[in-house]
Amino acid sequence: MSAKTGFAYPTPLMRLLQRNGTGGIIAPDPDVGDFPNLIIIKQKIIATTTIGTTTFSPSFDVTLGFREGQFDDRLIIDHPLVYSAMMSAFRGPAYSLGFACEKELNSKWRIATQNNFIFINGERNKHFRNSSIISRKIGKKYSILLGYTLSYGEYPFGDQWYLVPFIDIQKVWKK
Repeated sequence: MSAKTGFAYPTPLMRLLQRNGTGGIIAPDPDVGDFPNLIIIKQKIIATTTIGTTTFSPSFDVTLGFREGQFDDRLIIDHPLVYSAMMSAFRGPAYSLGFACEKELNSKWRIATQNNFIFINGERNKHFRNSSIISRKIGKKYSILLGYTLSYGEYPFGDQWYLVPFIDIQKVWKK
């Protein structure tokens, strides 16, 4: 059993993205004002057990957000990988039930998957996220990972699925 605490202060990044032109994903609007000061705190509890070469890790977490002053809904980023964390500051706490599984297939191959069911205080705020990877060691210093993140969410504008594939090459730094 373990606990993990996270803390985020996304305000400087959000203010950087609140501009016209290239790189601006939040339109500046004199009616809306600047992005407010925002603090996000996440507390996660994880229970891990290993059976053979397979590790199982159910988890539960709560995300709380605190903001300064009033908040205009036009500042919310409706991106599936950002939305659930931001909404905890504007609609109330977000709760997540998760389950991760990791298995070493042999000395070179490993697979892992993680599923999260996220519930945000509100009428239409249920989200699901699945991330899976397969990795292969290449020599003693490198690994290549192939995987994806699939998410589903209920948003104010409707339900949406989102898929992000990825490839990652990692170098292991050992003395």
